[in-house]
Amino acid sequence: CRETVAREWQPKLEKTLAAVTRQIDVVGTSVPGALRYAQGLLLSALGRQDEAKRHLRDALLAPDRMLSHHLAREAMIEPQGEKQK
Repeated sequence: CRETVAREWQPKLEKTLAAVTRQIDVVGTSVPGALRYAQGLLLSALGRQDEAKRHLRDALLAPDRMLSHHLAREAMIEPQGEKQK
């Protein structure tokens, strides 16, 4: 069941990641930290942890808007899918 869900969601996550990356790299944004944070979460959900950490660090280097610094720090402490009980 879990594998089926992963197979169904992976293309959607990849498509969303491509859209976010295009927004940052081509179009531009007034909230780069929030989008870098989103990239980090998407990459983490796809199992690409090293890339996810890099994008979360990039979120900390961007201007702090929409709580991007706080959210990025939280995501770096608690990897996606590994919440403590």
